[in-house]
Amino acid sequence: MKLSLPSSRVNRLHRRALGLAAVAALACSGGSGSPTAIEIAIAAIDVTGPCTVVIQDEQCQIGVRALAEDGRVISNPVLRYISTNSGAADVTTGGVVIGRSPGSATIYVTNSTGSVSDQFTANVLPRNTPK
Repeated sequence: MKLSLPSSRVNRLHRRALGLAAVAALACSGGSGSPTAIEIAIAAIDVTGPCTVVIQDEQCQIGVRALAEDGRVISNPVLRYISTNSGAADVTTGGVVIGRSPGSATIYVTNSTGSVSDQFTANVLPRNTPK
């Protein structure tokens, strides 16, 4: 049994398949044949593990969830970390807070454009010196 479709329907299906293939090819190649990451829009950032207390000269990894518009957790989100007082608490590009000297700093976690963020205060306590 041979299935036959009207030629206009076949042409539409063929154009759609070609369009999807072109989109897939563009999404998967960075021009050099290597895969390219596609950034999913971040609708909300939730700091799940803030480093509210850090001892001087020690480090703490911030826990963060980035959520898409539909509530899905985004794996490997593109985030920026900013400290308002890097003399007290510095923060690396990977979200590690480093206690530099006693004091406090507000740490902001934002998406790549800075339009979505969450924040917390990191308090750096002095290292106890032995007597």
